[in-house]
Amino acid sequence: MAEMKNMKVEVVRYNPEVDIAPHSAFYEVPYDEQTSLLDALGYIKDNLAPDLS
Repeated sequence: MAEMKNMKVEVVRYNPEVDIAPHSAFYEVPYDEQTSLLDALGYIKDNLAPDLS
C-alpha cells in the first residue's frame, strides 16, 4: 500500500455573479503516486468545496 502524503492545490476561482476578479483558493489534498489531477479535483469537490464545478 502506498504512503499517502498531502499536496497543496491552487484552484483559480471566479463567479462573475459575485466576484469582481478571479482569485486563488488553496486546498490540501492527500495523494500517492497513483493520484491524478482529476482525482485531486474530485477530492476537493467531494470534501472541501462542494460548490466547485
